[in-house]
Amino acid sequence: MDKVLLYRCKDTLYRFFYPAIVGDESFYLDLQKTGTYYRDWNWENEIAARHVRPEQALLEVGCGLGAFLEGVRSQCASVSAIEFNPGLIELIRQKGIPIFNQSIQEHAKSHRDQYDLICAFQVLEHVPEVNSFITSALSCLRKGGNLILSVPNSDPYYYKYDKYHVLNLPPHHVGLWNKVALANLSKVFDVEVEPVRVEPQFALKQQLLVIGHHRQNAALVRLAELIPPLVEKVLVRTLGRFIPGRNLVAVFTKR
Repeated sequence: MDKVLLYRCKDTLYRFFYPAIVGDESFYLDLQKTGTYYRDWNWENEIAARHVRPEQALLEVGCGLGAFLEGVRSQCASVSAIEFNPGLIELIRQKGIPIFNQSIQEHAKSHRDQYDLICAFQVLEHVPEVNSFITSALSCLRKGGNLILSVPNSDPYYYKYDKYHVLNLPPHHVGLWNKVALANLSKVFDVEVEPVRVEPQFALKQQLLVIGHHRQNAALVRLAELIPPLVEKVLVRTLGRFIPGRNLVAVFTKR
């Protein structure tokens, strides 16, 4: 491939790379070996958990280690998962969670109007076929059901000053989301959307290091490196709330 271009959707302002070059199974297996790629319980999991109800059937697309499903399975009628990673599929089965090794597009063919809540955490930025992904997810939802999507926020300091970060490019991320693009999905699909939530800033020291390196400001880099953990906690609680964090969550309701 000689070049990959960055385009913008005129309807939603969503930005995406084309041609879409996506990571294969071995690519994600290598990332998994770092030990930090899949986290147990995230900020966006907490947001989604507030929408779980006792009578609901829940599906998570791209369930990772299954921490979210384990955390809410006692709060709803049933939980199911979709996952491609073969190592994770076996892990989820051992936890007693029904799991499907297929795309949401394939799943939708036999599970129309089956779920009350569908979640996809940190998945959509890896998906080149955004329209068919969301269309298929919505077809699996009952009317009035919720689709909850979390994605990296491409507007915060981390990706503003380090926009060519290797993990924010293909073959890892094939799309770049922000609050506006995520909310604008309601213009394309028959859904209502709650105000898009932005994760609070939890890693201020890291952000300062990124900005310092980006600006080639050695003094800022040294200052950031000298910040002790206790001082960083104070900074996060005071200044951090004014700086957008690294992730977004949108809650859509099917009309």
